[in-house]
Amino acid sequence: MIRLTEHIAYLLTRHDCVIVPGWGAFIVSRVSARFDEASGCFLAPRREVTFNAAVNANDGLLANSVSRREGLTYVKAVDAIAAEVDSLRHQLELDGEVVIPRVGRFVRSESAASPLFEPFEDCVANAALGALPAVRVRRQAEVPAIEPFSPAAQPRRGRRVRIPAFVRVAAAMAVLLIMGFALTDRSLTDPASKVDFASMSPSHVSARASSLVTDDVHTDGELLIAIPAAEAEPEAAVAHAERGDFYLIVASLTSHSQARRFIAWMGDPSLRILAADGRYRVYVAQAGTFDDATAAKTSAISARYPDAWVYGR
Repeated sequence: MIRLTEHIAYLLTRHDCVIVPGWGAFIVSRVSARFDEASGCFLAPRREVTFNAAVNANDGLLANSVSRREGLTYVKAVDAIAAEVDSLRHQLELDGEVVIPRVGRFVRSESAASPLFEPFEDCVANAALGALPAVRVRRQAEVPAIEPFSPAAQPRRGRRVRIPAFVRVAAAMAVLLIMGFALTDRSLTDPASKVDFASMSPSHVSARASSLVTDDVHTDGELLIAIPAAEAEPEAAVAHAERGDFYLIVASLTSHSQARRFIAWMGDPSLRILAADGRYRVYVAQAGTFDDATAAKTSAISARYPDAWVYGR
């Protein structure tokens, strides 16, 4: 025995017409959102179900649903639907009504050839739109007049307070002292922690700052700021790779100046620059064979240059 009413309810949520062969068709009509004058509300759109007993030819929709759900062949599904329809007619004759759960009910009519259909308020066909609420609109009889602008009603602006010159000088000194401390702190400005070792180019490194504030402070509020000269970068010899040589590389850069700045910031006198293949590589050791270059990576070098690698020609 199949549960025909469950198939009808399921199909009504997805189709606008569900025909029950030998019984009739459930037809879904769409009602657009509208304004109800009596209640003063905008009503949400909805799907309403009606019934037409004259449309009762098999279109295959219900039979295919029964076939899939019950695991029956199409022919057996058609026969099962016919048996359920006969059962519904028998129930209508005995009880005078037939209820289709979540859809509506049929009531026997003495004056009409077909039963009367009464859809439920919470019909499943409207499940997708049933949660939309009605929106009540308040009508405003008249627009309130705009009050004329009155300068006297405007709030008075606050009085400007003149800050003495020595206060401004003290505030400027405090800011400059904080900036000087931040720029001279190696833990904040040391680019060694930001350089990309081995094969990537390091980010731009700015020159270290020394003292930024002089002791010459005038009472009229002027400040004299000494701009330190850029530190001279140490000269580093540039070697050119020859075939048969192997180098333990710690950084690969795009220009000679970048390589020199890297050596200056690392503070390692053993570092040298190697120019090859259009790049400037900083190396810490040189050997005649690959194995010797690899063995040159001691624990001390590994601790400071963990990404060091061997380059050979």
